[in-house]
Amino acid sequence: MGPRAPGGPGPAGVSSRVRHSVRFRAGCAGAHPQRNRGTQRQPRPRRRRAGCGRSGHACADCGAEHPVAARRGRASTAHGARSPPEAAVCDPGSQRRAHHRAVRERPGAAALLVFALPREPHPIRVRVCRCAFADGGAGTCRPRRRLSVRIAVVGAGSWGTALAHTLAGAARHEISLWARRPEVATAIAATRHNPAYLSEIELDPSIRVGSELGSALTDAAIVILAVPTHGMRAIAGLARPFLGAATVVVSAAKGFEERSGQTMTAVLGDVLGSGARERIVALSGPNIAIEIARGLPAATVVAGAEEAATYVRDECTSPTLRCYSTTDCIGVEYAGALKNVVAIAAGACDGMYVGDNGKAAIITRGIAEMARLGISAGAHVMTFAGLAGLGDCVVTCMSPHSRNRQLGEAIARGESLEQALQRINMVVEGVSATREAVRMARDTGVDMPITQQVHAALFEGKPVVAALEALMSRDPAEEARGL
Repeated sequence: MGPRAPGGPGPAGVSSRVRHSVRFRAGCAGAHPQRNRGTQRQPRPRRRRAGCGRSGHACADCGAEHPVAARRGRASTAHGARSPPEAAVCDPGSQRRAHHRAVRERPGAAALLVFALPREPHPIRVRVCRCAFADGGAGTCRPRRRLSVRIAVVGAGSWGTALAHTLAGAARHEISLWARRPEVATAIAATRHNPAYLSEIELDPSIRVGSELGSALTDAAIVILAVPTHGMRAIAGLARPFLGAATVVVSAAKGFEERSGQTMTAVLGDVLGSGARERIVALSGPNIAIEIARGLPAATVVAGAEEAATYVRDECTSPTLRCYSTTDCIGVEYAGALKNVVAIAAGACDGMYVGDNGKAAIITRGIAEMARLGISAGAHVMTFAGLAGLGDCVVTCMSPHSRNRQLGEAIARGESLEQALQRINMVVEGVSATREAVRMARDTGVDMPITQQVHAALFEGKPVVAALEALMSRDPAEEARGL
C-alpha cells in the first residue's frame, strides 16, 4: 500500500468512494496501514468447507469428524486420531430420534440415571422425553408399558370377584381367582358369572378360575386375600406352601380377629413368619364391590412397607381404580375395621328416621372415636381424614349396598341380630368389630360412646331409641379431645 496522502483520511491512492465501500477487517491488509506499510496484500484464505472442524459433522474433504480446534484456541487433531462418535438414536425406519437437547425435558418426567458413554466422564441425571420406539412411532411422552405380572385373588365372594374382574379388565396382568367351593369355580368358568355374588356381572374372559389353591398361587407375584376376617388365619396357613420368596401378600379384609383383636396384617405376619412382614400390605378404602365390578371410578389405599406398598399400588392401579400408598398400616386397618361399627349406628339413624343432621353427627363423632382408638395403637391422625378413614366411613354409612348400614337399619326397625344376619346372608364385619373395639377401648381407656351404645343394642338387648337418648344426654365436652 502506498503512503497516506497528506491530510487525507485514508491510504494514498484509494478514492473516497472505495474507502467507504470497503469493510476493513482485523488481520487483513489495509486494516492496520501503519503495520502493513510496504507489504503486498495477501489473498483471503479459502473458507472452511461446511461441516469440517465441527463436532458431530463429517468433513467434506475426508469424511472424518474433527473437533472444533482453531475456533476455541486448541491444536487441531489429525484425521483418524479420535474414535468415531456414538451412532444416533434411530427408529426402525432409520429416521433420527432424540437428536436435539430438548428431548431430555418434559414436565413431570422421572429422573433417570443415564450411564456414561465411552467419551463421557461420569453418569448424569436427565429427564427423558422423546426417544425411539420399537413401532417407529413418534416419541412424544408416551407412557412406559409395564411388564405383565401374575396376580392371584383368593376368595370368590363379592369383593374378591370385583377385584379380579377389575384387574383383568386393565388388560395388563394374568389374573387367577380361587373359589373355596368347587361348584362355584365350575359355574364361573362355564358361564363367566358368579352364581353366589354379583351374579349380574359378566366376568372378564381372561380370568382363570379354579378351586385348587396351589394352582392359583403358583408363580404369583401378588396374592390378594379377599376372605372374611374369621377365615384369614386358616386360609393363610393353606396358602403358605405355595407362596414364593418374593410374593407380596395383600389383605383385602377389614376387621379384627376375634378374641385376639389383631389386625389382618398382624395375623398374616404370625402365619407367614417374621421374614414375610415386609411383603405384607393391606388394601382398604371407599370400595363398594358392585360399583367396582361395574367399572365405576373409585380410589383405594395400599398400606405397608414402602417398597411393597408402592409395588402393589403401581400394579393394581387401573383406568377405573386409582390406588394410593401409605406406610401407616395401623391407621388404615383400624379405620377399615372401625368404620363398620359407625355404619351400624348410621343405619340405625335411617331406621329411626332421625334425619340428615343426626346421621351427620353420628358419622362425624364416629370418625373421632376411630381416630382416638387408632392413635392409641400408634396410628397417624391424618389417616382417618383420608380414603381409608373419612372416605370409607362416609360411603359405608350412606350406601344402600352397605351390609353394616343395612344391619343397623334392621335392628332399629325391630329385627333381632340373628334375623337381620340371616336376611342379609353375607358376612357383616361390624358385628365382631364392635366386640373387639369395646374391649380395646376398655383396656386402653379410650372414650368411645357411640361404639359402646352399638354394642349395647347388638348384644345387651338395649332398645335403639334408648341408645340414642344416652348419646344425646351426655355431658358437653370439647370436640377435639383425645386427638
